[in-house]
Amino acid sequence: MRRDSAEVGALPRDPRPTDGTPRRGRIRRWLRRILVAALVAGAAIVGVAVLLAVYLRRDPTAAFLATRDRITDSRVDETWSTAQSRVDRVELLDSTGATVSTVLVRVPSALADSHRTLVVYAGKETGERILGLVPDRPDVILVAPLYPQTDPRGAVETLLWPRAVRTAVFATVAGGMGALAHLDEVGIPRGRTVVLAASLGTSFGTIHAALDRRVDELVIVHGGGGFPLILRRYYEKRGKPVAAVFVPFMARGLIDAFDPVHWIGRVAPRPVLLIASRRDKYFPVASVEALAQAARGPASIEWTDTDHVGTSKTEIVASIVAQIEAYLDGEAGRRERRRAPAAGAHG
Repeated sequence: MRRDSAEVGALPRDPRPTDGTPRRGRIRRWLRRILVAALVAGAAIVGVAVLLAVYLRRDPTAAFLATRDRITDSRVDETWSTAQSRVDRVELLDSTGATVSTVLVRVPSALADSHRTLVVYAGKETGERILGLVPDRPDVILVAPLYPQTDPRGAVETLLWPRAVRTAVFATVAGGMGALAHLDEVGIPRGRTVVLAASLGTSFGTIHAALDRRVDELVIVHGGGGFPLILRRYYEKRGKPVAAVFVPFMARGLIDAFDPVHWIGRVAPRPVLLIASRRDKYFPVASVEALAQAARGPASIEWTDTDHVGTSKTEIVASIVAQIEAYLDGEAGRRERRRAPAAGAHG
């Protein structure tokens, strides 16, 4: 049977209109679906962010105490000697033998009858260099918790960074409290117990003093309160105006619960001394005064004109060491110290 050649070569006709109306309708429907999906995803992200901010800003007292209570044992992993003292690297352990926190403990070989224990919190990069910052003398036992958190590497660690920071803060403060228990357990008399917080260690030291009634006094060296103010100043000094706005805003949700302004009032009625610098590029005068004004007990400021303390700045470190020596000798505050008004003093 023969077919007409026109029938063989012909293609089936598309019965749909050729003006493009159905295709445009499909495109509009897809665009609407994409828009709805984007709105739902955006709302979900905002909701999660709000819930996360509420969670992160709640009072973390229970978490600090729970981390402290996890410490059930201690182990000396390393020991070495200085001119006048023995230094132990002590691992504070939980019931499974895992390390909760690591601390350095320096005890004079010939401990003076009248002595004190300094629990020192400094910047996270300080590490064992703290042994050179605090004078090695027979009337001082030094306890230095080591900050365990490291900077994130890669996308996954960056996403988990807020949780890692919080865990590190809990462990560091618990380490300071656990170290005092370690001294008691090994029979070393603590004497007067003073928390000395320097620079970025201000938060750790203030929180420790607020939670631990064994602490008799809080001394803050080149630190301050009000994280948004500090971070804004930091990024402005570095010429990053966008970060100077964005980072302080984020800090209100992520780390506001650790701002020492919220904790220093709980140190009362024990005394607080702030050794601060008018030229400090990280902690401006306003942040120092905000911290002093938030204290509900006796608080005083001793002003200096040095730059911010740092272990790489020899002349500044020497100045700070001299101030610590003066404090240990009972002379701190005789020069240029003024009384800071307590919270609520302005009505």
